[in-house]
Amino acid sequence: MKHRKLAIYIDQTRKNFFDFIKKVKEAGFDYICFQDSELWMKLNKRERLKKIEKINNLCKKINLIILAYHSCPVLLSLEENQKDNFKQHFDYIDELKNFGIYFWVLHNRSIKDEEKPWIKIKEIGKKKFDKLTSFVLKELCQYACQYNISIALENVPYLYTKKISDILEIIEKVDEENLGVCFDSGHSNICNLDLKKEILLCKDKLFTTHFHDNFGNRKKVFIDDKNISKYDLHLVPGLGTINWIEVNKTLNKIGYNYPVVFEGIKGINNEEELLKITVKLWRSFEKLTER
Repeated sequence: MKHRKLAIYIDQTRKNFFDFIKKVKEAGFDYICFQDSELWMKLNKRERLKKIEKINNLCKKINLIILAYHSCPVLLSLEENQKDNFKQHFDYIDELKNFGIYFWVLHNRSIKDEEKPWIKIKEIGKKKFDKLTSFVLKELCQYACQYNISIALENVPYLYTKKISDILEIIEKVDEENLGVCFDSGHSNICNLDLKKEILLCKDKLFTTHFHDNFGNRKKVFIDDKNISKYDLHLVPGLGTINWIEVNKTLNKIGYNYPVVFEGIKGINNEEELLKITVKLWRSFEKLTER
């Protein structure tokens, strides 16, 4: 039976951080992941570096490994001169490397300070936009490589970004080994996509996951930032309509060997129970996959 290592996203600014990560470890997780938050970004760089050092020390005490860091749509500035944009991102990579992360997750085809990037992409022209995106990502991949950090582009449920093929278009243009895919199961499900086919498309470019569940989008409502929370429920895998046994089979088929990562999971109010049930359900899916 394929018994995968498991990871979960948590808030690095939360109160009682050490008590919580002990519960994470006791529940059966070996890895944790972090992401940008309003509170985290309000800290100045010196404060964040101090926090990172403290977090690393606490994680080492209980043998919990930091796997990934997720920054939301801050990747691309539309300025012709990308000098300031590069400096900002190089500085941030220099900061994030102190976590010892393996993966930096970014939204595919994102634009800084744009809630509806698909509108701008249409205005600029997809070909021109992708040329600029690929130029920026190539530089970032080469810079991150010195710290053994890979960049994973996430499928987001919007035009030009919802399908794995949308990400593969960019990966092909950038042509760097440390650029791959972060597959978000919930986003695919609310776009009424076939998760099996989407995962198969990733092949060896699937670097990490954002696994969570929901009830899909049967009426095929157009998704944007205003209504996404009605559909992208981030439930514990097994509480929605995703076929997790088929997902497991497909991960096995492509030879996925990285940890399975759960993001923002909800559905049970008690956090300790939430952690335990997430692991128990996943282990059940693994057992059922072998039958």
